[in-house]
Amino acid sequence: MNLKDYKRELNLIAKQNMTEYDLYSLVMALLREGENIKALSLRDVSRRIKSARGQVFYGLSSIPDLVILDENFDNEHNANKNIDNIDQIYGCIEVKKLNHPLPTIHTIEEKLQSSLSPEEGQLLGTILWYRKVIYTNGLDWIYYECKYSDDYWKEIKKNVERRIAGKADIHWYKEIDLTKVSIESDSLMNGTNRSVKQLTIDDINEINWQEFREKLHQINWK
Repeated sequence: MNLKDYKRELNLIAKQNMTEYDLYSLVMALLREGENIKALSLRDVSRRIKSARGQVFYGLSSIPDLVILDENFDNEHNANKNIDNIDQIYGCIEVKKLNHPLPTIHTIEEKLQSSLSPEEGQLLGTILWYRKVIYTNGLDWIYYECKYSDDYWKEIKKNVERRIAGKADIHWYKEIDLTKVSIESDSLMNGTNRSVKQLTIDDINEINWQEFREKLHQINWK
């Protein structure tokens, strides 16, 4: 996809159908151009529900929009609320409406012991469960990568198991010790140090477009 076509699509979405759903096909088309997912599976799970087989996608806080799976991932394995094939889920993409302001992990860290908004709680839970996450509104594309020890990963899974069993607290995130977690972020569209100013369609030029596509297609999902 070239820059002209991408900006045309964004302008048409803004004018004709200002919903996040209209961004899904555009985001998926961009992702599928990369060699980094040619041997993987990109699936739209946005319409899934928190059923037995959906629990592995829901994780700590919510079902994302798109997921990156191993080709051998079989959702039938999750029919009894099993989540032990999470190691075959390599990451996810959460899409928000065009121009929708995106919360950041830095804001979440500051508010962690008080009260997170539903969207902030969703983002934190998604990052901790999926570990590799793209968060986008079509203009901002933020990539999060989360790392922690194997022992802490067991704690995360125990949190999910408690939620599945109906024993998790609504403020589950207050039990999370982020000092044991490393979360790195990169604004794919315009660098890690870009201004906090909300990007516009006109801000996307050929230089940051090419840099964005290169970064997007170099993510090591597996």
